[in-house]
Amino acid sequence: MYAKPVEIEEYVTSNPTKPYISCEYAHAMGNSFGNVQDYMDLEKYPHFQGGFIWDYVDQAIKTDDGYMYGGDFDDFPNDGNFSGDGILFADRSETPKTPEMKQLYRFVKINPTENGVSLLNEYLFANLSDFDFAYEQKCSGKTVAQGTFEAAADPGEEVFVELPWVKPSENGVDTYTVAMKLKEDKPWAKAGHELAYGQKIEDNRVKLDHTGVLECAVGDGNMGVYGDGFAYYFQYQKGLVSVKFNGKELLAGPVKPDFYRALTDNDEGAGYGKTAGIWLSAGHYAYISSWDHGTNEDGSVWMKYVYAIPFVDLKAVLTYTVYGDGFMNVSLEMDTAETTPLLPAFGMRFALKGKFDQVQWLGTGPQETYCDRDHAKTDVYSSTAAKQFTSYLRPQECGNHVGTYEAKVTCPCGKTGIAFDAVDQPLQFAALPWTPEQLALANHPYELPESNKTIVRVLSEQMGIGGDDTWGAPVHDEWLIKTGGRLTCSFDVHPAK
Repeated sequence: MYAKPVEIEEYVTSNPTKPYISCEYAHAMGNSFGNVQDYMDLEKYPHFQGGFIWDYVDQAIKTDDGYMYGGDFDDFPNDGNFSGDGILFADRSETPKTPEMKQLYRFVKINPTENGVSLLNEYLFANLSDFDFAYEQKCSGKTVAQGTFEAAADPGEEVFVELPWVKPSENGVDTYTVAMKLKEDKPWAKAGHELAYGQKIEDNRVKLDHTGVLECAVGDGNMGVYGDGFAYYFQYQKGLVSVKFNGKELLAGPVKPDFYRALTDNDEGAGYGKTAGIWLSAGHYAYISSWDHGTNEDGSVWMKYVYAIPFVDLKAVLTYTVYGDGFMNVSLEMDTAETTPLLPAFGMRFALKGKFDQVQWLGTGPQETYCDRDHAKTDVYSSTAAKQFTSYLRPQECGNHVGTYEAKVTCPCGKTGIAFDAVDQPLQFAALPWTPEQLALANHPYELPESNKTIVRVLSEQMGIGGDDTWGAPVHDEWLIKTGGRLTCSFDVHPAK
């Protein structure tokens, strides 16, 4: 039980006389169930016979305030929220871990290509003719082609089916999705229930040519950059302090670099508070040591800040470039050393006024995703900041979406808001009513304060969440933020349309 994937591989490749079954694995406590793909990859070895996830459902006691756990009843000794390790919440509703498990446990591998789709049947007895298949092609969330088809393949066989995909878009994110569904009712689900899917993604967005006229007002200690329907206001000592679109202020505080996350249960178990915890203070007390501004040949205006980051002895360079059409590029760079402490996240944090709480993004979803738990469809999703909070027994890091190409946060009427666009690589994006620090201070969701802000985090990287166990297993090396070189985060900000 709880052997690491590498340990299992060592056993099944040692010519053993017995098969290997994990009676317990992937301790799914809180925001967890990362890197389970590593276990699934071991299926290629005949001696590996799978395992049993621990646990099926969170075990907690419902009260008027919410779900309680060890220590909430003056009980001692206790194990705290250690029984909150389910694939389902205590009320049997899905957690974000549920769809990850479903896709990882699929019996048919579906791989769309430019001409069709390959289907690998890994059932032991069922033929693919027992199921229905559907395909859908979208451009930035809008359907451009769809249909159904049938396929036949015996257990262990692979078949290729040609599909009538249409020409890719000239400007957008194209997704090619094929889903397998139940053909008839079963005791556990109705006909049409989706069993598995495969998706191919192409980023065909075109880089914009910026137009428009800028005005720039430079004062004693501040600078304002204005244009048709927008205004950005910078203070030399505080950074970007005001963003106005259509005359409406969006910011509830200065925009800052972001290096921290509320520790997950796995983080706590691995002792990351002793290492990554230094970034809580380093990020909070980072200060602007110098600044400069100027105008580019194309008429755009730039403001550059150098942040000194205490406790870790690093500097970060943050550059804003404003264009005449209201777009502003945000670029953060930081040179790290091999001795740099474990870094939880790297990017920017925006505190928006609370009325801007409607969230839409083009990326993975609808559930939260992380670099080591990312089996989710890319599409356009809509939500609210409050609904992006995942109610784990103990509040912790949540609401993140890897593979985000575009996102926007608006007021309920949708007329005013701010948009974020990935430039070179997809971003990680989250919008919640609380800061990571507020999440970290609460032991139960009901302890979180009433919020009048929407906290948007736009990251180029965030470390994985891990999933081997919750009492010492670290996040796998490939899912940590690599230090010893330059980290970058670049994206565009503009009025939401």
